[in-house]
Amino acid sequence: MTKDRGKPLESTLAPVVLVTIHPSAILRERDEPAREEAFAAFVADLRVVQEALTASPAGEVPRT
Repeated sequence: MTKDRGKPLESTLAPVVLVTIHPSAILRERDEPAREEAFAAFVADLRVVQEALTASPAGEVPRT
């Protein structure tokens, strides 16, 4: 998962497919700093999806 995390992937399932963690994994982190770091990484993943959906013309997804 870590190799492809945060990168848009090609798929026939949806215009944008992105590998990320399950949100409940954030709550299972060992301490508050780790939870904050996991949450920030999750939000960064969601921003990649947002940018791909709003910035691309006619459903074309930019690849990184």
